[in-house]
Amino acid sequence: MTFERVEPVVDTALVGVTWVLDTLISGDAASNSAGKDAAFLEFADDGTLIGSTGCRPLEGEWSLDGATIRVPTLSAIDDPAAGACSPESEALDRDIIAVIESDTTGQIDGQVDGSRLTLTAPGGDGLSFTAERGH
Repeated sequence: MTFERVEPVVDTALVGVTWVLDTLISGDAASNSAGKDAAFLEFADDGTLIGSTGCRPLEGEWSLDGATIRVPTLSAIDDPAAGACSPESEALDRDIIAVIESDTTGQIDGQVDGSRLTLTAPGGDGLSFTAERGH
């Protein structure tokens, strides 16, 4: 086994970026789902967050405790005008909310630019996002 020190998420690297979902993590398996690229998160320096599961808009509050990202309030907003979500989108919606609402451990990776955010729930499920800067 090789161990590597994981640096905690720095809030200045976390904010000001649109994090677009590209991978779902379930234990040792990583997968992609239809509609995942419509899911995103944006963390603001005032402790608020917005995003989308690809099915419903999200809004809430966040804070850092070391490398743990806490989201004490998260609302998934139903939009009757948008119509019903597809079954695939509903499954992705549930997976995203389950990970975000747990006390996730966050890690920002990238050789120079911190281009990947991985959120891991205590049970091992997770979400991996790529950075879109300048939004």
